[in-house]
Amino acid sequence: MDSRTILEHARFQLTPTRTTFVRFVSTPEVLERFATIERELEQIENSVQSNELLNADAEGFGGNYENSSASSKSKGDYDGASDAAQEDNSKGVRLQRALETRKAVLRKE
Repeated sequence: MDSRTILEHARFQLTPTRTTFVRFVSTPEVLERFATIERELEQIENSVQSNELLNADAEGFGGNYENSSASSKSKGDYDGASDAAQEDNSKGVRLQRALETRKAVLRKE
């Protein structure tokens, strides 16, 4: 059978509900939405990966910094830089959670 005959046979086999679904999915709006979701998922995954790399680098640098500063300070002293680093880390965790939530919502769509 040639491709046109196969297509006609397949079209004949479709129920009205399936035919309606195929027409709906083939509309430009649905196809564009699918492409948009795919692009956004890719951007989120890239952001998550870059945030993980930055956090790993910051932890490595921050750990060395805290070890060197801990030897020169008593236990009762507070380090403002350490507090700021914790706050930045907290923001990073919240951002990471927001990105993961958005990614889950997009995948359900």
